Amino acid sequence: MADAVFECPPLESLAAAESVGYFPSGHKVSAQRFADFLEPVRDLFGTAGTFTTEMHERSVRVPFDPKFGFQDVVRAANAPAATVLQDRVSYGISALLAGIRATADWPAILREYRFGNPPTTHLGQLESEWMQSRANRSVF
Repeated sequence: MADAVFECPPLESLAAAESVGYFPSGHKVSAQRFADFLEPVRDLFGTAGTFTTEMHERSVRVPFDPKFGFQDVVRAANAPAATVLQDRVSYGISALLAGIRATADWPAILREYRFGNPPTTHLGQLESEWMQSRANRSVF
């Protein structure tokens, strides 16, 4: 789903959401409407820069606050049980990063997580070295 949100055009993003159960068969949400709904999330993790409180609040409010007009998408969607915890963790991490005004190349970090790309930060490099040292150890 993350790959579809960050890497695919709207029609493929919607198809991915349907395939994991976010939308039932026969729903009326268009691909562009779904893309617009996801825009604040793409803005958070889709560009390098500093997380701000405003960005985090936008990612939470725009999709779910009635004044932004996405009730049709929210009513049509149903988060699969397997995704609820992940979604909550993502919003929590976003709030934490905004609170400390974290700055990084977020798309590069996501590529590390999603595709196994090499680390792009000092901390990522340290983690990679630690993981490699653990992999070389015998279990017994």
